[in-house]
Amino acid sequence: MRSFLNVIVGLLGIVLFIAMLGFGISTTKTMPDHAWILVDDAKRVYLSQPCASDGDRFRLLTVREAYELKYKPDDDCRNSSGFVSEGRSLTGMFLEKLGLLRPLPERWNEDGTWNW
Repeated sequence: MRSFLNVIVGLLGIVLFIAMLGFGISTTKTMPDHAWILVDDAKRVYLSQPCASDGDRFRLLTVREAYELKYKPDDDCRNSSGFVSEGRSLTGMFLEKLGLLRPLPERWNEDGTWNW
């Protein structure tokens, strides 16, 4: 009986260790292909809307269209996480799948517009 209890305690310890480890591993979500972005045709780069300071000189396209034109992401915008949304930790994702946590709000709407 004592060895059975030791096994249960050991397994519980392993599960808790994995859960704690999972809290330290974060995730990110990249923007969907239908997300609307701004493109700078002169530089052949694209930016997320919050990265653009002068919206008049840019044209609006989807990410998919910018990829097809072989445009590259603007370096400053990419480095400031302009194209990703912070996700949950691995443990948080597991708890969300179990229904114990609500899903995080998305950075993009279904129609491709941005939630800022």
